[in-house]
Amino acid sequence: MVTQVNMHEAKTQLSALVERALSGERVVIARAGTPVVDLVPHSRVTVVFGLGRGSSSSMLRSLTRRMPRYRNCSMVQRCDPA
Repeated sequence: MVTQVNMHEAKTQLSALVERALSGERVVIARAGTPVVDLVPHSRVTVVFGLGRGSSSSMLRSLTRRMPRYRNCSMVQRCDPA
């Protein structure tokens, strides 16, 4: 079932609308009769930063081992190979 409410009603009845959305009902908030927002339950998303585990990190290590090493580097002078 879909429930559509206007912005003012959504502000005054927010707690009840959240409960309805959590119970599985679709709640649509409208502005001047035009739907603008769907009220849905939050779904947890796992974000992984970096390369993660396993082959990706070992692949990066093997690539960086093959890169030439430099010493005496700065932004204003040329780098000399080690």
